[in-house]
Amino acid sequence: MEEQRFDELTKALTKPTSRRQVLKVLVPTTIGGFFVRSGGGTAWAGGCTPNKNCAKFCASVFGDNTPAAEQCASDAAKCKGLCQSCGAANASTVCCPRNRSGFCTSCSSAACCSSTQVCSTGKCCASGQTNCGNL
Repeated sequence: MEEQRFDELTKALTKPTSRRQVLKVLVPTTIGGFFVRSGGGTAWAGGCTPNKNCAKFCASVFGDNTPAAEQCASDAAKCKGLCQSCGAANASTVCCPRNRSGFCTSCSSAACCSSTQVCSTGKCCASGQTNCGNL
């Protein structure tokens, strides 16, 4: 559901309104909800990874109950961020500076390298290039 329509719906429900005004908000919202569930909207058809899978992904990349894992999961709930760009099943492809435990240290410095890139010193580099993160 788009943020604007959701805001309209919540505003309509918190103040006294006529039935006609309520229907004016609810009907398009309901139709939009069916559209998303049937695969026509971005959240469903665009491949937004389910939040449960992303929570596991984020914990495996950043460590369980860390601020970076919480940021990663928060972004995933909004259908954006590292889990969406990498895919929840691809935690091993995340490129980032890592701590002694092997977890990424920051959500903002983590990335998914493309198939034509390699991870070198925590940065995605063109294949064959080394130490691009230190240039």
